Amino acid sequence: RSTGVGQLIENQRVLELPLNGRQVTDLLLLSPGVTVNTAGGFASSRNYPTVPISVAGGSPGSTVYVMDGATHNDPGTNFNLPVPFPDALQEFRIETSALQARYGHHASAIVNVVTKPGTNDLHGSVFEFNRDHRFNATNAFAAVDPATGKRRDDGLSRNQFGGAAGGPIARNKLFFFGGYQRTMIHTQPSTLQAFTPTSAMLGGDFTALASPACNSGRQIALRAPYVNNQISSAQFDPTALKYLQFIPVSTDPCGRYDYGYPTPSTDNQVLGRVDYQKSAKQSMYGRYMDIRYKLPNYFDGKNALTTPSVGVDNRGRSVVFGDTYSLSNSVINSFRATSIRSINFRSPSIFKSPADFGAKVYTTPLAGAFTNLSVSNAFSLGGGGNNNAKYDYTVYEIADDFDMVRGTHQITVGMNYLHQVMHVFNTQYSNGQFSFDGSVTGLSLADFMIGRVGTVQQGADVHLNERAPYFATYVQDAWKATSKVTLNYGVRWEPYFPLTNDDNQVLIFDPARFAQNLRSKVYVNAPVGLIFPGDDGFPGHASSKGSLKELGPRVGVVYDPRGAGREVIRGGYSVVYDQPAMFHHIRSASVPPWGSLITLNNVSLSDPFATYPGGNPFPLPVDKNAQFPLFGTYWTQTAKATPPMTQHYNVSFQKQFGENWSLTASYFGNRTSHLWNGIEINPGVYTADATSANLNQRRVLYLQNPDQGRYFASVTQLDQSGRAQYNGLLLGMQKRISDNYSINSNYTLSRCLNDGDPQQFLDPLYSHPGDPHADWGPCAGDRRHVVNTTMVVNTPSFSSRAMNMWAGSWQASALVQVLSGGPLNVTIGRDQALTGAQNQRPNVNGDWGLPNPTNDKYFDTSVFSLPAPGTYGNLKRNALRGPGTWRVDTALTRRFDVGDSRQIEARLEAFNLFNHVGPGVTQQINGFGSVGNPNTVFTNTLFGRITTAADPRIMQFALKYVF
Repeated sequence: RSTGVGQLIENQRVLELPLNGRQVTDLLLLSPGVTVNTAGGFASSRNYPTVPISVAGGSPGSTVYVMDGATHNDPGTNFNLPVPFPDALQEFRIETSALQARYGHHASAIVNVVTKPGTNDLHGSVFEFNRDHRFNATNAFAAVDPATGKRRDDGLSRNQFGGAAGGPIARNKLFFFGGYQRTMIHTQPSTLQAFTPTSAMLGGDFTALASPACNSGRQIALRAPYVNNQISSAQFDPTALKYLQFIPVSTDPCGRYDYGYPTPSTDNQVLGRVDYQKSAKQSMYGRYMDIRYKLPNYFDGKNALTTPSVGVDNRGRSVVFGDTYSLSNSVINSFRATSIRSINFRSPSIFKSPADFGAKVYTTPLAGAFTNLSVSNAFSLGGGGNNNAKYDYTVYEIADDFDMVRGTHQITVGMNYLHQVMHVFNTQYSNGQFSFDGSVTGLSLADFMIGRVGTVQQGADVHLNERAPYFATYVQDAWKATSKVTLNYGVRWEPYFPLTNDDNQVLIFDPARFAQNLRSKVYVNAPVGLIFPGDDGFPGHASSKGSLKELGPRVGVVYDPRGAGREVIRGGYSVVYDQPAMFHHIRSASVPPWGSLITLNNVSLSDPFATYPGGNPFPLPVDKNAQFPLFGTYWTQTAKATPPMTQHYNVSFQKQFGENWSLTASYFGNRTSHLWNGIEINPGVYTADATSANLNQRRVLYLQNPDQGRYFASVTQLDQSGRAQYNGLLLGMQKRISDNYSINSNYTLSRCLNDGDPQQFLDPLYSHPGDPHADWGPCAGDRRHVVNTTMVVNTPSFSSRAMNMWAGSWQASALVQVLSGGPLNVTIGRDQALTGAQNQRPNVNGDWGLPNPTNDKYFDTSVFSLPAPGTYGNLKRNALRGPGTWRVDTALTRRFDVGDSRQIEARLEAFNLFNHVGPGVTQQINGFGSVGNPNTVFTNTLFGRITTAADPRIMQFALKYVF
C-alpha cells in the first residue's frame, strides 16, 4: 500500500472529462498540490511544447515521468515528452510525498503513464474535434476593429482528428495497438502590444512619454544634459534610425502600438504497441511513439516588431521494450530497455543583422540576418531565445525490478541506468545582444534613439556536446506486520555523477588562485584564477566532482484501525535527491575562450567597441595560445557539487462511507536544501562616482587586481545553498460511479517558500549579490487555495423505447477549478544599485492593496518608489498577489448505438463556460475566462495595469465512431 499523496486517473475518466486541447497532462492540475509554474524559463522553444507544473512546491523540472515503465523526460529541461492522446491511454497516476524506494531521479513527484494494449477483441475509434472562431467569445484585450468599433476575434480554426485500434494478431498470444492524431491550428494575428516612437519623439520631443499619464502617475525628467524632455534629432544614432524605418510610428501619445502575427501550427502523434504472451510465465511488449510539432516563423518584410516570431520544428521518438518473467508464483522479474531521441530546430525570421544597418559588430554565417535587441518596456526585435539553434537529446535506459514474496514480506530490489547525451548549437550572442534599459536618459526609448546601449553582450557561435550518466539501485520491503498494520521501508542509492563535456568546455574560477596570481597551464593566456580540464585541481573532464553519499531512506506505515478496509491511516517519510537538467550547464560553452562572451555597459549602438582596448576582438581563434578578451562574461561551476535534496513527510486519514463514498484528509510537506541557482561573485562596488558606464571598473576582481580583474565582467558561480519548504493540507471527497453519477473533489490549502525559483540556466538570480537568502519569499507557483471538482452524470436507461431514444444515452461532465492569486514580484527594471545585480526591487511605503482594484489600476502604484542610487529597495520578493481565477469546463455527449457494440458519439464542449470575468476588474473587460497578472515593472508605462486575459469561452464540436 502506498504512503504517498496522489490519485489514479483511469481511461474512462480521461475520455469523459472536458480536456482543453485533449491534453491529458491537463488533468495533472486537478491533483492535490499541483499548480502551473512558469518561473525559471524552463518552457521555451528549446523543448517540445508542454505546461510547466509545480508539485508540492517543487520546480517545474523535478517531476519524474514514466511511460510503460520507461523514462519519459526530456533530459535537457527535465520536462515531460508529450503524453499520448486520450484514446491511446489506459491510465495514469500522479503521486508525491514519501514515495517508495522504487521511485527516484527527481524529487517532487512521479507521473506514471500506461498506454493501451491490444486484446483478443478488435476495438478502436475514429474521431474529429473541431473549433471555429464564430462560436467563441472574444478576448477582452483583443484589438478593436476601427471599421466596426468592436474587438476582433482570433479567427481560430482548429481541427484535431485521428483514430486508434487494438486487437489480436494471434489469439491469446500476440496483440497489437496503434493510434494516430493530428492537430492543426490556424488563427488570425494575436493582439500584442509594444511602445514605439511617436511623431513627436521622432522630432525629439519626449514630453508626453515622460508625463505622469504614461508612467503610472510619475513624472520623469530626462537626465542631463537634456532639458525640458527634449533631445535634438541630430543626436539620434544612425543605426537606430535605420531600425526605425522598420518600426511603425505610434499615434498614441504614450507610444502604444497594437500588432500581431499569425501562429499556425501542426502537431502529429503516432503510437504503436505489440504485446506478446510467450507463455504462462513470460510476457513481452514493445512500444513506439513518434511526435512532431511545427510552427513557422513570420516576418512580412515591413514590421520589425514581428521578428520575435520564431519557427520551430520539434521531433521526438520513444521506443521501449519490456519483459516480465515469473520465476515462480512468488518471484517476478521485470526488465525494460528504452531509447529516446528528441531534436528541436529553431529558425528565426530573416530580417537584418546590426552590421547590415551599419553597426560595427561581427556577424557569423550561422547567425545570419538576425537582430537580438530589446528596449525595456517598449519593444523587442528578434529576441534572446529566437535565434538560429538546434537542440538534440538522446537517452538510453536499462531498468530492472525483482519482486518476491516471502511470507508476510514483499521485497523488491531494482536498478536504473540512464545514459543521456545533449548536442547543441546556438547563436544567441553571435550578432550581439543589445539591451536598452533607460539607465542613460531615464527613458529606454530615448536611450535607443540616441544609441546608448545599457548592456551589450557579444560572443561566438556555441557548440556544446555533453553527457550525463545516471545510476540508482534500491531495496524495498512491504511487511504486513499484523492484519491491521503494513510497514514500508527501504533505501535508494542514487550517487551524483556530474555532467561531462566531450570538448572540455568547462572551467572553474578559484578565488584563492586569483589572489595568489596562479595561471592555467592549459590555456597559457587565461587570466589568473581560471582552471580547465588538464590543470591541477580540476575534477577530470566533468564540471565538478561527483558524490557517492546520496542514500535516501524511505519509511511508511499503513494502519487499518478496524481491519475492515473502510478506514486507513497512512504516514511516511522519505529523502529524495534531484538530478539537475543538462541545460543547467549550457552557459559553460559561452565563456572565453570558446564562446568568448563579452559584456559592455553604456556603449554606442553603432560602435559598441569604440572604447574597447584594441577594438572589436571578434573572431577569436581557440587554441592553447587563445587570447582572452577583456571584460569577458563567465559562468563557473564549483569543484564539488551536491545535488538538491528534499525531505518529504505526510500523514493522512481516509474513510469510506457506504459502497461508493470516501473522504480523505492529509497533511503533506517537504523541505529542500542545496537548491541550485547562480550567484554573482564579481558584483560592482558602489562609489560616489558610480555610473553604469564604469561598472566593470568597479567590480570586485578589478578593484582587487586591476591588471587581471579587467578580464572579468559578470562571473556567475553555482550556488548550492538554496532552500525551500512546502506545507499543504488536503481535503478530498470521492464518489465512484453509481446511480449514474460520480464526483471527485479536492481542496488544498498550502504555502510554499524558497530563496528563489530554480532557473533553467545558471544565471545570477539573487537581487543582493553575496546574500542568497535575502530573497526568501513565496515560490512562484504558490497558490494558497486551490479547489478542483470533476463530475460525470449519465442519464438512466428507460423501459420505454421512445424515452430511451430522446432521453437515454446522454452524458454530461464538468470540470471546475478555483485558485487564489499567485505571487507578484515587483522589480525596478534597471540597475538602480549600480552593482550589476538583476531583479532589483523598489521601496514600498504603505499598503499596496486597493479596496476596488480594476484592470487599469490593480494595486496602488503610488506607494512604490525608487531606492536611492547604490541601495536596494525594502520590498520583499513576491510580496504582492495577483487576481484569483475560476473556470468551468463542460461536455455534453450523446451516444447512438449502431449495432454490434458500435457507437457514434456526438459531443459538445465548452471551455470557460460562463466566460468568467476576473475578480475586481471593470466592466470594460467583460468577456474572458480570467485576467492575466498586472505589469510589475516599476519603470514600465503599464505598471500596475492588467492588459492580458486567458482564453474566453471556446466551443468545441466532436464526432467519434467507436467499435
